Order: sequence, then C-alpha cells, then structure tokens
Amino acid sequence: MEPQRRPPVWEEEALVPELVDRLEYQDAELASLRADLETLREEREKLETDLVIAERWVHTLAKELELADAQLKELRPLSSRIGTPPRPR
Repeated sequence: MEPQRRPPVWEEEALVPELVDRLEYQDAELASLRADLETLREEREKLETDLVIAERWVHTLAKELELADAQLKELRPLSSRIGTPPRPR
C-alpha cells in the first residue's frame, strides 16, 4: 500500500477561508429556517384555534337545527288536524 500523501500546507491554508464561508452560509441558512419554523408553528397554532372555534360553531348550529326540526315536526301534525281546503280541479 502506498502511504497517503498530505497536500501542501498552502493548499490546506487555502481551504480554511472557504470552509469558514461555508459555515457562515450554513449558519445563516439555519437561522432563516428556524425563523420559518417558528412562523409556521405560530400559524399552525392559530389554525388549530380557528378549527376548535369552527367545531364549536358547527356543534351549536347542529343543535339549533335539530331543535328547529323538532319544532317543525310538532307543527305539522297540528296543521294536518286543522285541515286544508280542497284544491280546485
């Protein structure tokens, strides 16, 4: 096996600024992604709250509809007992 050759020192030194730039870019990108994540979490929380409110409204409206339907059913037999005039032919 051939021993691994080390690159010349000047090549290694040239890599340092490139690696620093790369780390700074990745750090900035990570900060941006964290900010986006926080915004999305806040939006999700608001949507979850809106969903709970909407579910309560639907439940309330369903109860009101059932009550109105029951009241209509009570009124129908009364009108049929009163009778309706025969329709002209």
